[in-house]
Amino acid sequence: TTRIEQAWDRILQVDGQVLDDIATKSRATTKKLKVTFLLAKQARPCWAPLACWRAGGSRFSKKGKIVQKSRDIEEVYGLAEKVSPCFQLFMKQWNVIGDLYSGTLKTSSRAIQKTVRSYDRDPSCLTDLVRCTIIVKTLTDLNEWLERLEVYSEVATQLLPEEEEEEKKEKVESRMSSDLGQRRRGWKAIRRGGSLSTRMDSHPQRLCQDGRWRIISTRFCYHLNL
Repeated sequence: TTRIEQAWDRILQVDGQVLDDIATKSRATTKKLKVTFLLAKQARPCWAPLACWRAGGSRFSKKGKIVQKSRDIEEVYGLAEKVSPCFQLFMKQWNVIGDLYSGTLKTSSRAIQKTVRSYDRDPSCLTDLVRCTIIVKTLTDLNEWLERLEVYSEVATQLLPEEEEEEKKEKVESRMSSDLGQRRRGWKAIRRGGSLSTRMDSHPQRLCQDGRWRIISTRFCYHLNL
């Protein structure tokens, strides 16, 4: 195993329960989002005024992902340029945990590549042009940030009763489990959670001894990309 893997295992031993809680919240919210999008898609027939502008389509892709109103990539970028300053200002005022870094728009070359490779040449699927990054240093901070987001989320605060029961059951099962592999899978589930993605970066601290650089410690930061 690498030093990073060893350091990550030590983090799991200390904050494994926090990671389990994050994974449980992420799964419940993701499930609710999928159900909400599915119901909205079924409730809007192709002839409805709110959906006719997409040539008989809807505001949802075949996979249930919400899409932009326009299929013109230049128009999509124009709208993103208008939205970005307001979004960055909102996040600066709203965020109270971690360090916020305003992001630039996704580059046009990267957007075109993603449109061709993943979206069947449909620019309306580009919903991540406006971005920012928040860096927190511990899993506890990450959990607090997600809990704050959950409080302000209309979706997360309207879980169905049966989903709440399932969430409680998952919490009990995760607490009884000591399988590190399961915890790693929970971490991967968080990273796949919609337009909010997280990643962990390592920052090794080096010391020069006898003309050689040696790693004396490793510091981890958790990035939330919006």
